[in-house]
This record gives sequence, C-alpha cells and structure tokens, in this order.
Amino acid sequence: MSDQQMTDRNQRAPDKERFDQCIAMLKGYYDALESRLGASVGLLVVVVGWLISSTTARQALTNTWLFALAFGTLTFIVLLYGLNVARWVGKWRKIRKYIESLNYIEPRYYLRYEVPSWTWIAYFTPVAVLYLFIVVCLILIVRGTLK
Repeated sequence: MSDQQMTDRNQRAPDKERFDQCIAMLKGYYDALESRLGASVGLLVVVVGWLISSTTARQALTNTWLFALAFGTLTFIVLLYGLNVARWVGKWRKIRKYIESLNYIEPRYYLRYEVPSWTWIAYFTPVAVLYLFIVVCLILIVRGTLK
C-alpha cells in the first residue's frame, strides 16, 4: 500500500461517526420538509381567507394585469415548492443508500428513515389542492361570480 493510500485511509472517519452524521442529516431533512409543508399550507390558507373575506382584494383582482400577476406568481411559487421537495427527497434517498452501504448496524434499526415512493406526492398534494382552490377563486373573481 502506498503512502498516499495509507494517509487517505487514516483520515477517513469511523463508520459510527459517518452513520451518526447521516442520521442527523436525515432528521434535518425531515424537519425541513415538515416545516416547508406547514409554512406553504399556512400561507395558502391565508391567501384563501384573504380572497374570500376582502371585497377590496376581489375588486382589485378584476384587473387583468393584477390577475395575471397573481396567477403567475402563485404558479411559480407552487412549482418551486414541488422542485424543492423533489430535491430534498432525492437527497434523503442518497443518504439512506449511503447508510445502508456502511453496514454499520442492521437495517431494522433505521427503518423509520425509509422514504416511500409516494413521499413527494404526500408533501405536494396539500399545496396543490390549495393552489387549485385559489385558482378557481381567482377565475370566479375575474368572471364576477365571487363578489
């Protein structure tokens, strides 16, 4: 074995340290996903309440430019949210595979960190449903049905 290989091998963190770091990252990703979902749903619920309760807002949204801006901004935010969730779920899966490759402990001890195939849908659906409800409200406002 060469001196470089010996140096590289000696600088490698022990499996326990790498395992603990990966578990901490998974916990952090889970917390981040949960807080993003909560914040996004909260914001959209406020928007729904504002659209339903504010006559002034509904009157302003009859302006074509303001409607287009509101619709475009909302669509952009929801798309970014979906991409962000996909990114975090992808990273989660990579870390989870790395944990398995460590073979540090039996997989049954960290099964709670498994990410089902439907995880993205579970985090995106509530936001998408609220988005669709807001879009319907915006369309009704522009048509003059929701006054």
